[in-house]
Amino acid sequence: MHPLLHVLGYEEGWGYWLKKNNAESVDSSQGMQFDTLISALTIAELGQGIALARSSLVKHLLDEGRLVAPLGCHVPTKEAFYLVYSAHSMINPDAAAFAQWLSEEAHSFKVDANAEEDEHL
Repeated sequence: MHPLLHVLGYEEGWGYWLKKNNAESVDSSQGMQFDTLISALTIAELGQGIALARSSLVKHLLDEGRLVAPLGCHVPTKEAFYLVYSAHSMINPDAAAFAQWLSEEAHSFKVDANAEEDEHL
């Protein structure tokens, strides 16, 4: 069995995933801990363990064959990311451009995810 790769700060990590998949006999406290998802994914890419990640964040790695989804199970999560900023910060054109780009990217992932759900119904 490969080590579980944990990302610090993810509340819905391996313990949550294992419980949702009725695999609570696996000790979710074991494995290596990382402070960033990028670090955990790099170690997974090197074949040194199994990481959890949001499908939207690793789609390109899966498409390129750099990672595989060996378990094939998707588990809905309640964790989310938010873009927050002061109304005054949008005076900076670079910040405004970034916020616009990020919003468009998030919307395109949401549209893609909804299309995938429709395909599986």
